[in-house]
Amino acid sequence: MNPNQSRIHISLDLETLSTESTAAIVQIGAKQLYSDNTFCQYISPQSAEKAGGTVSTETLEWWNKQDPTVRALVMSGTGTHYEVLDSFDIWVHELCDGDYDRVYLWSNGADFDLPILRNAYELYRSYPFNFRNHRCYRTLMAEFNMPRTKSHVAHNALSDAIAQAADIERALDILAHNHQ
Repeated sequence: MNPNQSRIHISLDLETLSTESTAAIVQIGAKQLYSDNTFCQYISPQSAEKAGGTVSTETLEWWNKQDPTVRALVMSGTGTHYEVLDSFDIWVHELCDGDYDRVYLWSNGADFDLPILRNAYELYRSYPFNFRNHRCYRTLMAEFNMPRTKSHVAHNALSDAIAQAADIERALDILAHNHQ
């Protein structure tokens, strides 16, 4: 049960070609908490780099050591950087009826996914989300000393976002119960 109906909480995960804040994004996965609404799209690695995203040799070497099936899927994107980011914005816009101040984006670490997402948007347009509503999944899990739900498919952004969402819901439910 969503403890605060006016807020739209979204668990977000990215797969990238670098660990820099300017990383080229190859997959965006997201799940709206307390619902079955999900978003998953893949960006062509060439498009992500051409749009200005950073690609690092170290990250490409890391990807080469991952499950070949997952790597092939994540690297098979055909959408352009712009198309996929615009599609994500449209998905969120529909969830919040255009009121982005109601949107709370959760990611695994305040210093990775959300800065990368923001930089990716700012390569061609303004960032649509309120930075004040960025939330850190890693911090929440540490504060509650909760075990993390294991992703069904490691290094797949949608699978990771769904696993994170389950944990965030548990923690928010505990918070809501403690405030009653």
